[in-house]
Amino acid sequence: MLGEESVDIGEKQDGKLWVDKYAPRMYVDLLGEERINREVLTWVKQWDHCVFKKPIKKVQPGGNPIDPYHRPEKKILLLSGPAGLGKTTLAHIVGRHSGYNVIEINASDDRTGESLRNKLIGAIESQSLNSKRPNLIIIDEIDGASASGGEEVCSFSKPTSSKRRVLLRPIICICNDQYAPVLRPLRAIAQTYAFRPPPHRILANRLTEICKQEGLQTDLRVLMTLCELTDGDIRSSLNTLQFFRRKTRVLTIEMLAGMEVGSKDMTRGLFRVWEDVFTIPSAKKKKKLGGGEDGDAGRYIHRLLALVSANGEVDKILQGCYENYLKMRVVDTVASTSDTTRSATKIEQALDWLVFHDRIDKFLIVDKDFELFKYQPFTIVNFYRLFAGISKPTIEFPRADYDNFVTRRMNENIVSMFMNTLSLSERVTWGNRARVLQELVTPLLQIISPDFRAVNVNLLKSNERIVLDRLVDVMVSFGLKFVQEKGEDGHYMFKLFP
Repeated sequence: MLGEESVDIGEKQDGKLWVDKYAPRMYVDLLGEERINREVLTWVKQWDHCVFKKPIKKVQPGGNPIDPYHRPEKKILLLSGPAGLGKTTLAHIVGRHSGYNVIEINASDDRTGESLRNKLIGAIESQSLNSKRPNLIIIDEIDGASASGGEEVCSFSKPTSSKRRVLLRPIICICNDQYAPVLRPLRAIAQTYAFRPPPHRILANRLTEICKQEGLQTDLRVLMTLCELTDGDIRSSLNTLQFFRRKTRVLTIEMLAGMEVGSKDMTRGLFRVWEDVFTIPSAKKKKKLGGGEDGDAGRYIHRLLALVSANGEVDKILQGCYENYLKMRVVDTVASTSDTTRSATKIEQALDWLVFHDRIDKFLIVDKDFELFKYQPFTIVNFYRLFAGISKPTIEFPRADYDNFVTRRMNENIVSMFMNTLSLSERVTWGNRARVLQELVTPLLQIISPDFRAVNVNLLKSNERIVLDRLVDVMVSFGLKFVQEKGEDGHYMFKLFP
């Protein structure tokens, strides 16, 4: 329960969600990475001559060929990132700030590419009766569209023909997973920006101002904890605070820990298990377990086994142990063993237990020997024996698997784009993806990375010129090139494409 005073909270709530009530109204109110906000606004402003017939700035010599309609080089913008980070809000604010009437389309509502195309044509060519502003189209959840839907969006930015309409209005697509298969053709032609959670302190400061306006007493430490629980999800943080404000006037860390709010139920359960694994119980907690001094450790280990078994997410718990055990304060770097001729460190013992877990998994999956299932939690219990400490640990949710999944999807996409650039004769030799990865990619990267002196091309020696000419021929034959891109620090760099 959150307190008896929850019943007599004086102020009448207006019934409006805080997510809408405190949504940014102007560009300066936006959270998130300033660089992305600025570059999205710059991309939209590049449509000014095409849409508003504003004067064209003088084109720098040596720049990209001028579009006949003076549009950006990439005609579609793709914003990607987890939910709740403000992607749609940014698109709406930038559109209104630039003088557009914003029209939002949810691509996941359309099961066919034809219906999505009809909606797009209607949004681009229609004019609102209440506003004379031109339209800017936002396509939300584009990764939830059908495969043909993604291709239909791409068709708007392709070179015009006698039967194809010319795209004369900006389109902003929004997705959670930019590497979804449906977005493969769109990634190749769209200007892409990946959103990351805002710094927790910046988000906590904004939440502090909201709490003061709503009469919710709390402090920055509690709000920082909330930001960590929600992983920087602005929408989830505001909904959580509004939930507590309906019940009480004061918010504490104990309330956050005691309620399944701010993150998924499974995640909160996992955090409790990880804290128990890496924390030695206090004297007060030992007293609750009962028994004498000699029986405390054994009783707690049995309780930990029951806790892990009841949770059921043994693999996920072990992933969390694996990602966090090196961050623990290990008092003794060498653990005593029964073998007097050899001392194994605690880290070595932990790795041995991980091997034991992998072997159990092998017997479960391959041999279907389900009798061994009851031995899985013992690996986790040994992490308690080796790494548990008195102080409360700082636990991070395991993200290595997801990061590896995203990296693998990105690398697979690069390989697919590379194979598409091969000529027909080369595809006969290198048509198999596994063979390309095993026999071509690694040697090719070494070939196109020769050891050159960092001097002007005119100062190269004759043998170095021969190597350079050969390098250019190899890159041309495989469709490789260097593309200039702006880094996060604002400096330009050359990246190998694809």
